[in-house]
Amino acid sequence: MGFLAEQFYGKTQKRCFANITHISNMPSIVKYGLLSYDRSRNINHVSVALEGVQKRREQKSVPNGLPLHNYASLYFDPRNPMMYRLRCHMDPEQFRQLVVLAISIEVLDIDGVVVTDGNAASSVTRFYSPEEGIASLNYQLIYAKWWNDPDNPYAEEEKKRVKCAEVLVPHCIQQSKIDSAVVSSEEIKEILITQGFLNKIHVEPDVFFL
Repeated sequence: MGFLAEQFYGKTQKRCFANITHISNMPSIVKYGLLSYDRSRNINHVSVALEGVQKRREQKSVPNGLPLHNYASLYFDPRNPMMYRLRCHMDPEQFRQLVVLAISIEVLDIDGVVVTDGNAASSVTRFYSPEEGIASLNYQLIYAKWWNDPDNPYAEEEKKRVKCAEVLVPHCIQQSKIDSAVVSSEEIKEILITQGFLNKIHVEPDVFFL
């Protein structure tokens, strides 16, 4: 384990980050790795991105870095407001075909990686080097099961933002950094196996709010 990955693990005891994708994308991910939004344009794939969110991300760049769409984006916790929005807006059958890829925390040691303290598209989100980010993040909010705060709408929006903190990896995450996958049902697990995914697969409906 690299230095920064060790630092993160020591603070949280977490061994992975997460990417949300559609099962139809798995053959290309197995072949090419996990690509940035920009690079994936050249490959036939099913996007799970919400149009409004991607328009905001398209207009944003990382300070002293690349345009946001040039990074492969990972969440600290996939059971987050974005997953909940997908649950509400996607066709139910398509939603059940989502896959969460568990990505090794070793990506923190890749050159050019950026850590955010919330949803990268937010105007108030800060961008850090991995070392600064590890020391600065609010892990209590990031790993909280819920973010509701009905008595304080402003606080609820802030909790949503923080819960969607990200790790941004330039261009591509190699397939070797994928530790495992999480799916919502045994049926999706079997499909994933037939697509050539050889890593461990966990069936955890709660991650998908099911």
